[in-house]
Amino acid sequence: MTTSTRIGDLLCAAGELEPNELTRLLKLQEANPARPLGVLAEEHAGVDPAAVEAAWAAQMSQWSGRVDPRRLYPEKDAKQLVTPRRARQFSILPISRQGGRLSYCTTPLGLVSAHRFVTNVLGLVSEPMLAMRAELHEAIGTHYPASSQDAA
Repeated sequence: MTTSTRIGDLLCAAGELEPNELTRLLKLQEANPARPLGVLAEEHAGVDPAAVEAAWAAQMSQWSGRVDPRRLYPEKDAKQLVTPRRARQFSILPISRQGGRLSYCTTPLGLVSAHRFVTNVLGLVSEPMLAMRAELHEAIGTHYPASSQDAA
């Protein structure tokens, strides 16, 4: 199993939290295990949500191996959730939808914006897979061929 740096440690390394604040937040989380540490850091330590997202993206990049999106077969109903323009805009290739969850490919740099798009615009639970930028853009081009309508 791959290990990754804990989000609290990433926030400390970025200078967003002091170690004593992290200890306090971890005790709070023990009392409320359903509350993510990032949310607690925002609410109780005044950490900027953008810093939490950046730490989450860094953590995700550590957990996830890379996939080659050119070798995946996106399901039709998943692809229909994302327009070609948005696929390019958010560097996202939807792969499958199961109930309220969307599995998709994106890049480490596109992770935060793709996650926001999936959760805030589509209203689905985000299940990202990370890919190399060139491979992802090639796959998006294959599954969302460019047309004159995409320019709008």
